[in-house]
Amino acid sequence: MTPIEQLAWDYAWPEVILDGLDAHLEDLLRTYAREGTLVEERVGFWRELIQSECTDYLQFQLTKHGFDPAWACDLRWLPPNYLDTLSLARWKYLIWSGVRQGAMECLRSRFDLKQTRDAIAATLASPSRLSYAHQGSFDGFLPRTDTPHSLIAEVFATHAARLGRRYWTEAPSEQALTRSL
Repeated sequence: MTPIEQLAWDYAWPEVILDGLDAHLEDLLRTYAREGTLVEERVGFWRELIQSECTDYLQFQLTKHGFDPAWACDLRWLPPNYLDTLSLARWKYLIWSGVRQGAMECLRSRFDLKQTRDAIAATLASPSRLSYAHQGSFDGFLPRTDTPHSLIAEVFATHAARLGRRYWTEAPSEQALTRSL
């Protein structure tokens, strides 16, 4: 019986032979990565992963500076396709600088949280900051490892899209995906 639904289970999983299962899955994912189909869907999934990582990083930065991590939902209010223009490393730079700008505004405004939140949001949406983020190297915002933190992002970057380090260094695009095929 299941505890909540009070349903009796009539089915049982057959015995699964695990020997070779991981090799089979990796081979299946490599085959999928070589296919030229579903490129648009993979780019969309990559964008979703970047959105999620940016939200997590913004929550981390907000918490680190003593602000409400719920403010990370402000990323949803950025213009459509705004997140598509930069790599994950460059977005992490923008988020880091935006929260630092918010911390300075917090001190300047004598801890007015509305002004602080507005300053962070304005910095993230600032065309001049976005323009600056397109220039230079942001290696300091690259992780030390080639594998992403979440399992789903790791499977995507290493097997399904075969991006490797480019997961952080390139903006999601069909060109970036087709170079990896």
